[in-house]
Amino acid sequence: LRNAKQTLIQAEKLSSLGQMVASISHEIANPVWLVGSATDELAKIIDEFESFLMAIFDESEAAQRVAARVASELNAMRLNIENNRTASSRLTDITTALRTQSRFDRHPSGGIQVNEVVHESMVIVGGKTKRFDLLTSLGELPAIRCYRSHIGQVVTNLLANAADALAEKTEILSKEGEIFKGKIRIKTYSQAAEGRDGVMLVVADNGPGVQEVLREEVFEAFFTTKPAGMGTGLGLSVCSTIIADHAGLIRVERDPELGGARFEVWLPLVGPDEEETLVMEEA
Repeated sequence: LRNAKQTLIQAEKLSSLGQMVASISHEIANPVWLVGSATDELAKIIDEFESFLMAIFDESEAAQRVAARVASELNAMRLNIENNRTASSRLTDITTALRTQSRFDRHPSGGIQVNEVVHESMVIVGGKTKRFDLLTSLGELPAIRCYRSHIGQVVTNLLANAADALAEKTEILSKEGEIFKGKIRIKTYSQAAEGRDGVMLVVADNGPGVQEVLREEVFEAFFTTKPAGMGTGLGLSVCSTIIADHAGLIRVERDPELGGARFEVWLPLVGPDEEETLVMEEA
């Protein structure tokens, strides 16, 4: 009863946090759009200004020296404009990902592209994963029916866990004088399971992995291998519940190539609620 109560409290906190994040992301989106728009307009003005200035200079040596200096300064401005454009684009990706994944889906949606969800999750956990080599192999996938933000929560959690495992291994080996380069691999492809068409998502790393005797326990509520204060033990339990609600499958094993943990998530193309509808229509 106590564990169930704690789970409900945690769920309420996450729901409130999600609403707050979505609201803040929306407020940020407008000024970010303005920065991007102003940057594009400034680039056009510089091009026009350059054409006007260059027409003033004659062919004399002194004039050409000044023209070269002006062109150099204008190119420096263009470089800063490109930096602004890159930053604006990055912020747009972040706010879009936060708005999309923080919303509360009450009903499943069709036509969801899993690769888009993966990209959003990569943006959200970019602060954690940027220290490591991130290898992606995203195949062509059919659309699925799912609770989009819930699947995003699963992918985000798996990527964050991989980054945490690699950070811990990096710290341990660093103290022993060893150099370690963490790797995370994300892969998606079409695959049928249990007689149903679906998609497979794999998140693997070259961290310490999960001991075979613990591979079932990691999906239990409040189980964690992280140090005190570093985890609630709810992440993988919530992931397992979400995948079960989608009539999917989730498991962890050792990755044969990277040597660390390999989480596999399989999702059917047709959600369980739609399957019920199809059965009723056929009847």
